[in-house]
Amino acid sequence: SWRFFNTQGLGADATRELVGIDQEEQQKRLERFQRNNTLELLLADFAGRVELQSLQSSLSAIADSCIEAAIFLAVQRLECDALPKYVVLGLGSLGNQQMGYFSDLDLVFVYEPTGAKIKVQGREFTESEAFVRIAQRVISILQMPTRSGPLYSIDTRLRPSVNQGTLVTTVQGLQRYYSEEAPFW
Repeated sequence: SWRFFNTQGLGADATRELVGIDQEEQQKRLERFQRNNTLELLLADFAGRVELQSLQSSLSAIADSCIEAAIFLAVQRLECDALPKYVVLGLGSLGNQQMGYFSDLDLVFVYEPTGAKIKVQGREFTESEAFVRIAQRVISILQMPTRSGPLYSIDTRLRPSVNQGTLVTTVQGLQRYYSEEAPFW
């Protein structure tokens, strides 16, 4: 199973929390959000007040929120004038809502090409080129070293090109890959 994220899902409160402050403070607030909520769950877990399924689902929800915030921050920092139609798929333990305390995030970046040009930091790019920059920035935000380590380790090897080729894929490319080429596990 999988889950998808996009900036339309980002709550107004979370958006307000990250607007109007510098990048360093944005990163600190994102780290604080992730660490405080994870610590709260850890304490409840040690006290025996949370069942495994609820714990895993809650850790997945925290990751969901961090991904949504990272997408919002990436788009804001890159000063995109438009966005391709896209989704960020969370696979593996995130997609199954079975995250553990040290789970990585298996992410696949997918977009629907329309042939439009997108300005990123004042320069014009194809949708694919623009979305690669957004995806790179999202990964950078989520893996940025903090006092207590990165928020998450990101794994993008479940995409069609694995470790080769582009970081993003089209909807059609993803469908073709999973129906014709992807290894069965």
